[in-house]
Amino acid sequence: MTQGFTQEIVSSRVEKIIRKQVGSDTPLFPETDLQDDLGMDSLELVELGVALENEFSVSLPDADVRSCATLNDVIQLVLDAESEEKVRST
Repeated sequence: MTQGFTQEIVSSRVEKIIRKQVGSDTPLFPETDLQDDLGMDSLELVELGVALENEFSVSLPDADVRSCATLNDVIQLVLDAESEEKVRST
């Protein structure tokens, strides 16, 4: 049985993925807006979803990822998906 990720671990790993994807060391905060602050478009959000699925071994529907407005939304989406995967595997 896999151990769940803490919010701190997810946050750190999500931030690293986003920084790599947007090619910026801009400070990220929970309220950082993915489109307005980082300039991510819908394709980049889908690519982010794929990167997150690979990193965390979870399934994230494209529509759910595209509906994320802030960094905190992405973190919560990963935490929720990880929790659902854990329930399915028991």
